[in-house]
Amino acid sequence: MFSNIWFNIILVLIIFNFIFSSILEYINDKNWKNYVPDELKEFYPSEKYQKARDYKLETGRISFLSSSISFTLTMVIIIFGIYGNVSDLGTRSTH
Repeated sequence: MFSNIWFNIILVLIIFNFIFSSILEYINDKNWKNYVPDELKEFYPSEKYQKARDYKLETGRISFLSSSISFTLTMVIIIFGIYGNVSDLGTRSTH
């Protein structure tokens, strides 16, 4: 019973971490402007800003895909007990 509570707490923390970080990345990506903000015009050329913006948005999409795959694999490994089985195999082979 007690181990089941810890298992559920770990699952909730993993899910919360994925959702929270995904939301933060989404908000950060949406805050990029199509133009150089007035505070940066003096220091940042428009072409470089656009290039940096485009790069960040593209890598953000790739990052979300990567983290989604990682999250899914982590959940599958934990829920189906694959991690425990692999961990037990490693322990048995060393003795």
